Amino acid sequence: MEKLLDDLVYEANHTHDTATILADAIFAIIIALVELATHYTREVILSAEQRHELNNIVHFHADHRFLKDNGLHSIADLDRDIRQTEESISTLEQQRSKLRNRVRHETDPAALAENRAERTAITDQIAPLRRRLKCLHRIRKDTPRLLNLLKTELQCEYEIKHPRKEQQIRRSQAQERG
Repeated sequence: MEKLLDDLVYEANHTHDTATILADAIFAIIIALVELATHYTREVILSAEQRHELNNIVHFHADHRFLKDNGLHSIADLDRDIRQTEESISTLEQQRSKLRNRVRHETDPAALAENRAERTAITDQIAPLRRRLKCLHRIRKDTPRLLNLLKTELQCEYEIKHPRKEQQIRRSQAQERG
């Protein structure tokens, strides 16, 4: 666990692009929360924000599973999937609108029933796409906040576990500035 912590602290401190550590950041938060909450009850989550996020563990699991299942690993992947999903919804809505217009002007009962059935089928295709889009937007919106939360928590834990290393880093940074 300490090796993972050291690697994540290094990556979080040296990466300013959330796209490169999106899935890892969410995954690391999930690991940290679950490990601390279930196995290390003596340890305290250091940041208040992280303690608050413990209530959202179910959402983190679902979001991480969604990312892994859909092969989404970066902000660019999320943005691309959002655009594709919005385009699919738009196309289906246009088809449904045409069918709705046909239903309004149709007089033949058989054709009317067929058009209504097609319209219902399209609506059934749109519903899961809208749920997917909602999930994508939530993950996209939460990612920068989760990344900052992860950086804060990892930095707090790292400072406690490695006070000498942190002091050396601060001294070398001060010398470089001065």
